[in-house]
Amino acid sequence: TMSNTALCTSVVYFIMCYTFAQVHAESKTLLRPDIPISDSGKQHEFYLSVGAVFRDENDFLAEWIEFHLCVGVQHFFLYNHFSKDDLHEEILRPYIESGIVTLEQAVCDVHCQVPTYDRCLKEHGNRTKWMAFIDVDEFLVPMTTNSSGPSESNQHGVPSILEDYEEFGGLVVHWLIFGSSGLARDGHRLLLLLLLLRPGPGR
Repeated sequence: TMSNTALCTSVVYFIMCYTFAQVHAESKTLLRPDIPISDSGKQHEFYLSVGAVFRDENDFLAEWIEFHLCVGVQHFFLYNHFSKDDLHEEILRPYIESGIVTLEQAVCDVHCQVPTYDRCLKEHGNRTKWMAFIDVDEFLVPMTTNSSGPSESNQHGVPSILEDYEEFGGLVVHWLIFGSSGLARDGHRLLLLLLLLRPGPGR
């Protein structure tokens, strides 16, 4: 089991879609009439889920799932985009059997992510109160702000933060890019223990 210190070492960008299907941007509101609007009193199966498209990312697929389970994600809707082998099925099997992962094929025309996310929302949006769309190399770290500035907080995870935003239709979270940290790829070590360097502010 990885420690919280090891897990909470990077912050990434992600988009969360609240399944009332109303996305607010400043004074503008984007409605998604093709997605059923949940009743305010509806009891969802999950509070926080993740939707992601992946391809040939076997080296860190389990790490990514375990990390997000630690910060409060309850379910993963994963879409395979023509991976070159079936190893991901073996990796995901225990998560599928335990009801943590739903595995499907990506929907592709010119691009894959947008049509796949659309289908994910249509087929599974009413099962979860919040849906986060991130990549499998992105890690969501819950942060809090106090008098000394931002700090990592995993005491209650992401769901406790989302409770403050339930009146909004969507949420965008800050994105920090961590590079290769001068290291060659190593499929036998955790990404969060390897890739610790990123550009400084303003770069």
